[in-house]
Amino acid sequence: MGYASKSKGYRNITVEGVRYRWRFDSDNENSTVTLQGSESGGQQAIVTLRGLRDPWLAFADGTARFVVVSPKMVRRMVCQALAAGWQPQRRGAPVRFDFHANENVG
Repeated sequence: MGYASKSKGYRNITVEGVRYRWRFDSDNENSTVTLQGSESGGQQAIVTLRGLRDPWLAFADGTARFVVVSPKMVRRMVCQALAAGWQPQRRGAPVRFDFHANENVG
């Protein structure tokens, strides 16, 4: 099964037997991870990583903070999103929240 072209740039991850897609984006101040269910058109979760900037943009001022967005981290984001009311199989406005890496989730 192929995905629609809007899924370009997304990576797959399976959490508790359910497949999701995710994409990392960064800007001058924060980074985000966008989560989607396996089917196009469902509700997204937008996860903000406050203070994590694109390291290539941060080199100029010497304030790069490197964090690897690993599958383990994305699994925790999916669990937090689901706990926050994310319903990836339904249409709706995105669920938005800040990711807190030190919270003990799943």
